[in-house]
Amino acid sequence: MTDKVYFYIAGGFGDIVFHYIRGTGYWDYLEPLGRARPDIQIKAICCGHNDQVLEFLKYNPFLGSAEHIPLIGDYPPPLKDIRKRRDYFLSGDRRDWNRDLVVNKDWWDTVPYEDCSKGYTWIGEATELLEGLEPLPTKVYLSDSDKEILDNVTQAGPYIAIHPFAGCPSRITLPPKEYYKLIDTLIDEHGYNVAVLGGNHARIGQDGGNHYSETFTYQRDGLYNLVNQTNGRVSVKLVESSSKFIGCWSCYSSAAWGFDKHFVIVTNLSRKKDLEKISKNENRRQGDCRGVYIDAKNNPNYDRVRAEIVREVL
Repeated sequence: MTDKVYFYIAGGFGDIVFHYIRGTGYWDYLEPLGRARPDIQIKAICCGHNDQVLEFLKYNPFLGSAEHIPLIGDYPPPLKDIRKRRDYFLSGDRRDWNRDLVVNKDWWDTVPYEDCSKGYTWIGEATELLEGLEPLPTKVYLSDSDKEILDNVTQAGPYIAIHPFAGCPSRITLPPKEYYKLIDTLIDEHGYNVAVLGGNHARIGQDGGNHYSETFTYQRDGLYNLVNQTNGRVSVKLVESSSKFIGCWSCYSSAAWGFDKHFVIVTNLSRKKDLEKISKNENRRQGDCRGVYIDAKNNPNYDRVRAEIVREVL
């Protein structure tokens, strides 16, 4: 019987957060296995657009180590086949799905996948270790300084979490400055505090990789502006503890989905069918997802957009 196993997770950071929260790919057995078999060495192998996932998992007490493999490309050809199978692949049940996704097969040969997993057995091939164990909801573990940031927001009263950014700038349909009046409305007229999430990041993508800067300068009473002030661990916990969530098609809207929150996705009109399709997918069950759609090509009326967001989120 093996004494070294690894858990695998892959995708963009939002995909990784979503599937970690849902416990797919055996992740809901990580804690039970760690408690029942402290003699087993457990490792995480993560394939994503950046190594933010390593920071996300950093304080998990049931992981002895974690390694990151870069994910190049989102949907290279064959496009239709990849999209049909993507939910299955992202579940983590197929440890090698990225072999089908990489843009350049020669590039894949340079990735130390075998080095990462050498000496370890994928948990999906060692399920005898899970016999008699009951799955448990996964948890996001924080450092002491992380907890201080979280407590500062959560102990001040009910709040709405907002993430006006996304990994790809094309997904940002409502300019960040257009959230200022929305924040005023939520605080002054509806009695909520507001926590704004986001931060600079690097993304490995089809264009070979880019660094993106995110800024949000607005300050006022009742607003916790955490842009570039914290990390993905705290941000995911803030989404979990929030009363409601507002954001674009991004990693933290995936967290809201994972936690079954009441939330609004502000996205392009062209994504309406995508959102409606995902909303009906049992694998992405939801608390209460609402879409607010912007036709960015036709000079949208942002006052109308903000009013619609307020109506849908409250």
